[in-house]
Amino acid sequence: MPRLQAEVRRRLKTCNATLESAAQAWVETVYDALEESLVLARVFAILPFRALPKREQAHAGRFVYEGDAALDAYSPVLTLIATRGRMEAWNDRARSQRYLATPLTSLAAARAVPMISAMLNELGCVESFRPSTPTFGRDSVATSRLGTFYVFDARTTVDDQNRLIVPNTEFVETHDVRTVFGLGGTYGGGSLFAMILFARQHVTRVVADQLLPIAWEFKTATLAAAMRGDFFEP
Repeated sequence: MPRLQAEVRRRLKTCNATLESAAQAWVETVYDALEESLVLARVFAILPFRALPKREQAHAGRFVYEGDAALDAYSPVLTLIATRGRMEAWNDRARSQRYLATPLTSLAAARAVPMISAMLNELGCVESFRPSTPTFGRDSVATSRLGTFYVFDARTTVDDQNRLIVPNTEFVETHDVRTVFGLGGTYGGGSLFAMILFARQHVTRVVADQLLPIAWEFKTATLAAAMRGDFFEP
């Protein structure tokens, strides 16, 4: 998809130098190019609790995994940083009722939500994930990983605990979601960025893998902002 890759590169050069603004430009560019096939596209990143705006911190505080310690400054939080979709509410990340900010205060917490667990596994983050020592942005662009997350059939695909990977069956049925796939990678220490796309048709793994170059464009465009800690718009 060279044309899409070139458009992503162009859009990322024109956005503000924060992770949030780059992610919104990224998700809008990809969604607009693939709109006929998509229901929703979202970008997530693992960020330290101290870096979150107050609204996201308050949201994360309501979803600490049972039995885990309270959130501290360095607690990693899977944060929704950009969104684009068919419903008006899906174009404002602040309106997310559940996934605005999900604490990953332990491996158990990371594995508790099937789609989050599957995403971390497929992108190679779970085994390197150390909730006590987030190091967002510290490795080099050359050594960090890129990968795809893939659920061929959102209605039936289960994980190794026999849980539906996409557990919101009402959402899947109402919007005729077929395949869910994503692309992303790590900035270091298990920290992750990922775009997750919900498609109205079955998408092959080959097609999902072909989108990896646009994840590379996002990674290279945002590495400096990530290392500076410029995550959100003022």
